[in-house]
Amino acid sequence: MLRRNENLWLAATMRFYNYYMRILLATSAIVPKGGGIASYNQELINAFRGIADFSVLTDEDIREYVGIDKVYSTFNHDCFSIDYCKEIVGCINNTRFDVIINSGSLLMAIIAPYVNAPICSVSHFVDGILALKAGFNSQYIARIIALSNYGKQHLEKRFSISNKSCVKVVYNFVHTETVELDQKKITKRPMVIVYPGGTSVKKSFDIVMKALKKLIKTKLDFRFYWLGGTTLPSARFCLASSCDKLIKYDSRVTFTGRIPREDAIRIMKSSNIFLLPSRGEGCPMTLLEAMQDGCIPVVSDAKHGSREILEDGDFGVIVRNEDENSLYHALCAILENADDYAINYQKSFEYTRRVLSEEKWRNSMLGIINDCMAMRKKMESINEKHFRANTRLIKTEIKKERIATIFSSMKSCLICNWLYLTRYYD
Repeated sequence: MLRRNENLWLAATMRFYNYYMRILLATSAIVPKGGGIASYNQELINAFRGIADFSVLTDEDIREYVGIDKVYSTFNHDCFSIDYCKEIVGCINNTRFDVIINSGSLLMAIIAPYVNAPICSVSHFVDGILALKAGFNSQYIARIIALSNYGKQHLEKRFSISNKSCVKVVYNFVHTETVELDQKKITKRPMVIVYPGGTSVKKSFDIVMKALKKLIKTKLDFRFYWLGGTTLPSARFCLASSCDKLIKYDSRVTFTGRIPREDAIRIMKSSNIFLLPSRGEGCPMTLLEAMQDGCIPVVSDAKHGSREILEDGDFGVIVRNEDENSLYHALCAILENADDYAINYQKSFEYTRRVLSEEKWRNSMLGIINDCMAMRKKMESINEKHFRANTRLIKTEIKKERIATIFSSMKSCLICNWLYLTRYYD
């Protein structure tokens, strides 16, 4: 409570003296396109509205953006070019920002040793390329924000971070609109199952599809909504072009395809069972948006934010990772014994208000930024020798991540082909 009051007092003082922090937001995307990093960035800018002036370094092809002082676009530029990096570093250092927030920018991960402003990085995923962008050159980063304790552990281990105060855990937040749980939803039949992962390998679409194939063989009454794109990864190696071709038609199952975010949120809020058995996550907004109106979340036991939230709040169902039988049996148990799981609606509803509030998130972020501003930035001169060693290392790490992604996609492709060939067999 003391730290919270200190942060509120500091924000009020900044407003009184008309002092604005100068923040550079380095990111892969600032223009909202239906969730993800861009939406996170919008919430970040809104949280600091009135106490900060933002400039943006983005990978997008834009030259200006509403509410942003200056936009630096890296579109069609080589972030591994020392000449280009020198140019960007010069612009940043001459402006003398109070703090730099790296929200998924590869370029900022590369030039972190050479800029003069303290850096706060956000790791949008528990591991993989997004964790690499946040944790690379960690010795030159003041603070790293992980979206779960599992993410914190991964960053500390992968990048040999010995300073335990460097990585801070801040869950995402969700805007809560209703003050009371709709009791009618608990008794609504047939139960609505929502899976929001499209054909994302990370969100285990292949495992969900195998479980769904088993589920439609039963006579259980349900409505299943498959949200997101239907084009299969590694489609040129797949026998089917889209995931809706992998199982036989069933009137209980709806593949929505890509729909406006507002429509997707409406469907997610209607869910009785919210399905997100991902292989990896950060702190998924889809889960939070479903929980805010009460639901029975079903996630995997892989180490990521979804599992951590359910374990912390003591609600929901956790199934074995990459195990369609575990998922199938969990769904059958809920559908057959719905009353036994009714407490999950209230628990998930209350958790979003108690732990995942906007006020709590904003106060945590303000405290971390304040810490960064008070720290002295370690710097290196941008010379040929240091830069080449720096970029050689991150290129190697990126190659490892891409190889891992290819293997995961090919494994899913084999599963999809098996599903397609056996879709009419019982």
